[in-house]
Amino acid sequence: MKKINRIFILVSVLLQIAISISAKDKDEELLAFSIYGDNFLLSIPLPNYWMVDMNAAARYGVNGVFFIKKYGMDETPVYINVKLYFPPKDFTLEKFESDMIKNLTDYLPDYKLTKIGSAEYSTQLNKWQYKLYDLKKKEGHGHYQQIAYMKCEEKNVFIEMYIDCIEDTHKDNNKYIKDFINCLHKMEFPNYSFKFN
Repeated sequence: MKKINRIFILVSVLLQIAISISAKDKDEELLAFSIYGDNFLLSIPLPNYWMVDMNAAARYGVNGVFFIKKYGMDETPVYINVKLYFPPKDFTLEKFESDMIKNLTDYLPDYKLTKIGSAEYSTQLNKWQYKLYDLKKKEGHGHYQQIAYMKCEEKNVFIEMYIDCIEDTHKDNNKYIKDFINCLHKMEFPNYSFKFN
């Protein structure tokens, strides 16, 4: 009888662990959010605890605003903004980067901008380059951002994409920043052309 009880307890514990792992995996499942305009469609993969708000994007003059679903748009501790630019063909990532940095540092003189990385890589459909920056208050606490200035080679599209941690001390910031970095390496423009009417 004791042996049967032990087996039952062991099976119960293993089942609870499996359910817990399955729930965690489901929470981490990537969703391919799409943002689009007159001449583009961009797929942005994020875990399913994120949500996109296209109405907020329209209000802020950007192409997409992502927030943490369980908090709602008004209470989210972090959000991701995406804005696309379609410059002339000879425009470079370096020029885009320097223009954006000048605008940002003029607008936020109390913040320090530091370059923390750059990358060139390919997804299944696109070739990308990006420069990654860290933006934080010079003194005290406040918003913390990581900002990517990106170029998709095939489309000649430039993207400013950033994650804004509203409180630089929030306990889940590192998790959300990891989502942002992973997303940079997986987003894609589909390989077909179309026009919205």
